[in-house]
Amino acid sequence: MYAANERQKDYSYYEKKSGNKYNRRLIDGSITGCGNCVGYCRYDEHPGFLTRKQRQEHNCIVNGCIYYVPKVKREKPREEVDARLQEVIEIASGFITGFEGLRIMDAARNENGGWLIKYITITNEHPVNSIENKISAAFGEEVTMVNLNYDFERAAQLILTRN
Repeated sequence: MYAANERQKDYSYYEKKSGNKYNRRLIDGSITGCGNCVGYCRYDEHPGFLTRKQRQEHNCIVNGCIYYVPKVKREKPREEVDARLQEVIEIASGFITGFEGLRIMDAARNENGGWLIKYITITNEHPVNSIENKISAAFGEEVTMVNLNYDFERAAQLILTRN
């Protein structure tokens, strides 16, 4: 029977509960990739994820089905995320220009809402905490520097061929 507390659970709850990062069991028992899913059905007779076709066949949206949990679309368009990511890399790279043997390779959003700045180095003598604090102050967001720990030869090659 459908429980009232089930209404409070969102799509991400069912994704985590599925036990697999990439595949989802559909309401008909078949398996599909997570990118093909548009929602989740909590109905006891056929609980599972739904494809667009299944949602249309069952008229979940048209009928206002209380068992249907929609997959929430990403908040920001991909272009905005990519532009902000590139901005973060450029600004972080600007803060390390005075340090030899150090290069920013990438950045990513942290689960806490801050940034992970991924770097390589050929020496461990850089004041990483000080750099983190300066970049954090410039962004107004928490920044954590993560050493990618490349071997010396590869790190040196990438640092010396900096574009």
